[in-house]
Amino acid sequence: MISDDHRRKAQNSIILSQCFGQVAPLCFANGLMLSYLDYQNVSEQAIVLFLKTPSIISLMLILPIAYFSDLYGKKKLGQIGNILQSIAFMGLCFALTLASDPTWLILLSIVCFAFGVTLFNGSWFALLDPVILPQTRGSFFAKMRTCWKFAGVTFTFFVQYLLEKNGHHALSTLLLCVALFCLIRMFFYQRIPELEPSENLVESKKGLSEFKSRFMVIFEDRPYRNFCIFKFLFPVITSCTIILVHLYLKEYLNYDHASIVFIGNVAFIGAIVGFSFGALLLKKLGMKKGFLYSSIAMATTIILLPFHGVFSFIPVELYFSGLIFLEGVCAASFGISVTSIMLDLLPQKNKSMSTSMFLMCQESGSTVAAITAATLISTFAESNYVYRGVNINVYSVLLILSGILTPILTYLFIRQYKVTRKS
Repeated sequence: MISDDHRRKAQNSIILSQCFGQVAPLCFANGLMLSYLDYQNVSEQAIVLFLKTPSIISLMLILPIAYFSDLYGKKKLGQIGNILQSIAFMGLCFALTLASDPTWLILLSIVCFAFGVTLFNGSWFALLDPVILPQTRGSFFAKMRTCWKFAGVTFTFFVQYLLEKNGHHALSTLLLCVALFCLIRMFFYQRIPELEPSENLVESKKGLSEFKSRFMVIFEDRPYRNFCIFKFLFPVITSCTIILVHLYLKEYLNYDHASIVFIGNVAFIGAIVGFSFGALLLKKLGMKKGFLYSSIAMATTIILLPFHGVFSFIPVELYFSGLIFLEGVCAASFGISVTSIMLDLLPQKNKSMSTSMFLMCQESGSTVAAITAATLISTFAESNYVYRGVNINVYSVLLILSGILTPILTYLFIRQYKVTRKS
């Protein structure tokens, strides 16, 4: 057990850990890494794959890492992950100084970062589960995500300012700042109590048979298995949305790097609003309705993105900024519902492996989406038709399909979902 005072301090450490640590993954979404890779002359299809490399690595390693987290301690592996993320961004910074082709070092650094993120994520929700009371999950996760998104927005404004003022000369400074934040995170992460200690290490001698046994116990939990299937299919539809928007703005509307970073920041600001709105939606409507309504709203904003030509009376910058803001609000509200449902359905044994199966399915979907998007972009990159002010190209078609399929998939899942614990 843990006292209320210690629980409050632990929750503060969780929030501060995320405020510093989430800056690194956000660089793959806020346009900084896109600007970095473009500056290093990486091709468009390679950019999509590079930005999704963390998902590919996580897919391959998340379950074994979670298994060893349950055995050897969640925080031990998490701290190693923080160190590797810091080293990765130092490597990306060093790649800027190479006179020869730096692609090998860029890829190596991104793989190192991906491995570090996977080590951290392998036990993150399992570490948090006993610290967060079921009745406060919605409000706590809204508060936590609001705080780290605010930190991300602040950093992204800093990124935009330096890119506008100093251009690509600012990249090395920004990458070193991210490396430092990963190291600072270690201090706050260490202060989070591990209330469910690691298991008897004799278990580890059972090897593969024990791993398979634990996997099958989780797999046979039908409600959780259905949720994992949903978490595979949903990223297939939506995970490349922000990358597609960035590339669309860059290729067809000639946005510069600073403007793309600004659009990313607008999404983060929307997310800050969305986390609070999502917690309120969860409280007022319950998980099922909040889950469904937020997905419908998110799908609507995604579908409208390519139709800026139809609404030509609205300035393009205002049109995209407004829709990206609303998409950020809806996606954040949806994320609060997803996390609450995941913890509601989470099996009470083998928590690290259970949460990691959820993450593995999510990253599997992201990997499929990345490979599919990269292939389609490579094949149809030159195809663009204008019909009544609407650009019909590979980016707009993928965005519209994403918007159509999102509420359909959500509805099919929500039909069979039943709340099992108070959230």
